[in-house]
Amino acid sequence: MNRHPRVSTHHTVIGEGDLTVLHGLPVTTPERTAFDLGRRLARVDSLILLDGMSALDVGAAAEMARQRFRWPETARLREVLGLVDSRAESPMETRLRLLMHDAGVPAPHPQFEVHDHRGRLIGRVDLGWPFAQVAAEYEGDHHRGRDQFRRDIARYGALREAGWTVFQFTADDVLRLPRQTALRVAAELARRS
Repeated sequence: MNRHPRVSTHHTVIGEGDLTVLHGLPVTTPERTAFDLGRRLARVDSLILLDGMSALDVGAAAEMARQRFRWPETARLREVLGLVDSRAESPMETRLRLLMHDAGVPAPHPQFEVHDHRGRLIGRVDLGWPFAQVAAEYEGDHHRGRDQFRRDIARYGALREAGWTVFQFTADDVLRLPRQTALRVAAELARRS
């Protein structure tokens, strides 16, 4: 049998209630898919995927985990389900939020909208701590384009003028320097609280 290094085969029981039909094909329901991914993948990988599942009913997936508590790794699944936030807009935003969680930083508000004193929208930040007016932004490669770069500079300037501290993090910060990244945010939150 030819095995691809990125394909993993599992054998499991699929109940009738675990299936639905999509474009004429039988597939597992979003909750069953989350049940399997959350138990089998690494914690961060499963959280990234579950954050991106807009059709997922987290409560129903948690109930499935409760009912099937004897299945392997349901404790890990329950932890991941407790961290799911469908507001995440990219895998790296999820990674950034998870590293803050793991470092004990207070939970941020993903995609937080910042308004000025008149109620006008200044901008939306990837992760916001409104109680301290602190924001964390993940800067992926798409932020390098001239137009996007100019929009970002204007938005960050407006946020700073409104009293916000804005941290801009890259993949290196998230993947290679997670402890230092979380400490920078935690120190600023402590200073501003």
